[in-house]
Amino acid sequence: MGKDITQDSYVLVRAFEVGDLVTLSPDFRYSMTVTALDLGKYIGIVTQAYSNREYMVVWTNHPLTAYSQGMFNGDHLIKVENVDGSLMRD
Repeated sequence: MGKDITQDSYVLVRAFEVGDLVTLSPDFRYSMTVTALDLGKYIGIVTQAYSNREYMVVWTNHPLTAYSQGMFNGDHLIKVENVDGSLMRD
């Protein structure tokens, strides 16, 4: 599986491979829900990796049932095994 953070020209960036289990980063999650606290559990699988660290993610667990997949920048994702446990609690 891919590395969660790599060094790219002295800037730390998140990089993923197809098959990695990911969740939304707290910074991105809270920037989306300005009016309400989002405590939903997001778990997805990277299904495509594009240039510029863009990834197609299919959500296996997502609080908004209308969306089952989406494209995200690597800065907005974290590998599930590296995330703080409080984001994964029910």
